Amino acid sequence: MSDIFMEIVQEKFDRKLKEEVDKAVGTATVKNTEKTKLTERISLIQKKCARNKSLARIADDLETDTEEIRSLYEVISKNPEKTVEEIYQIVTGEAQK
Repeated sequence: MSDIFMEIVQEKFDRKLKEEVDKAVGTATVKNTEKTKLTERISLIQKKCARNKSLARIADDLETDTEEIRSLYEVISKNPEKTVEEIYQIVTGEAQK
């Protein structure tokens, strides 16, 4: 009887563990995708800022609204020496690892 009980407990544990692992992997995947998109956008805006393009021109080139990229543009303009990763950390508030 205790073997059956242990099997049931183990099955429940395994199922819960799998659910939690799947959830963590999903969350990590979403975060990674969001970071990739943001760092790509930062890189593009940096390159355009280096060519002295205006906010309006950059927004037009990226086919977006100026308000959508204004905060990135301002951070990048004020920190032209920073890397993409450093700008990302400023924008997201993440501490350097």
